[in-house]
Amino acid sequence: MGIIEKTSVYTMAEYVETVENFVSTYKNKGCTVYFRGESKDYGESALVPSIFRDGLYKKEDVFYKEIMRFNDKYFEQDKTTIDHLSRMQHMVCATRMLDLSEDCFTSLYFALEEDSCEAGCVYLFVISTEKIKYYDSDTVAVLANLVKLPFSEEDGEAPYGNKSKTRLVKNAEEIINSGLLPKEYNKKFFDYLLHHIKEDKPHAQDLICLGDIFSVQCVKTKLNTDRIRLQKGAFLLFGLNVHNPAKAIPLDGSYKKPGFWRDSFQWTGMPIEKILKIKIQKGLSLEVLEKFGISKPYIYPEMKEVNDYLRERYK
Repeated sequence: MGIIEKTSVYTMAEYVETVENFVSTYKNKGCTVYFRGESKDYGESALVPSIFRDGLYKKEDVFYKEIMRFNDKYFEQDKTTIDHLSRMQHMVCATRMLDLSEDCFTSLYFALEEDSCEAGCVYLFVISTEKIKYYDSDTVAVLANLVKLPFSEEDGEAPYGNKSKTRLVKNAEEIINSGLLPKEYNKKFFDYLLHHIKEDKPHAQDLICLGDIFSVQCVKTKLNTDRIRLQKGAFLLFGLNVHNPAKAIPLDGSYKKPGFWRDSFQWTGMPIEKILKIKIQKGLSLEVLEKFGISKPYIYPEMKEVNDYLRERYK
């Protein structure tokens, strides 16, 4: 993946032209362009999933279970962990996912949403189309079910020692150095993760690709909420950072293929070919965007959100 390119726009015309030129460059190159808006320039913490940004990564498993426990009725139609996570993400819960959109105007809305003195940003992701995963992907099941593992040995009783995220990272180097075959290391190290995966896929084989655990994947989930459908959403789903599981895998090109990987372990790396960062300057506003048919009710279709918008507009 290339280093992030940067530019600024001051008007809607400049924004549309910038997006059009960028998308046209990759139109016939086997790539899909997705968009993400952030309400300010977060610097080094930009493009970081909320479970890391909010400091909740150490209790991710507990957080997930508590959300499910208190809100079980909202998940009645969901069948798998990735279904749960996509719904949680759009209910503004902390997850290891980042929202993407197929719509450049939806992402611009999020860049402009907070009325602050700081300029928001829209990121354009060039994704290799053949690497985009769907909700039923085995790789997606592996990454999604990492949410159920405790972070470290200290986060549970002694038996959890070999079941934690930090232990998976430690085991990876041991697997490489010892030359274990996939069937051998799956049986020895991944039985607990496989147990959770089989809750989603009862007939899944006992075979996890080691490299998948340390990758980022672009996922098209089910359109299981009105928000996801209207925002034309997809997600980046983050695995474990092999260098430091307390941090998200960086998307700026600095996350190199770890030196101890061998080609036979198929580190799947990044589906991202390039990222363009557009800084949105003060010439643009939600009022300008609304002229293009993008307003709060189309982004947040729930009754309370629509009510708040209409009350403010017609008071």
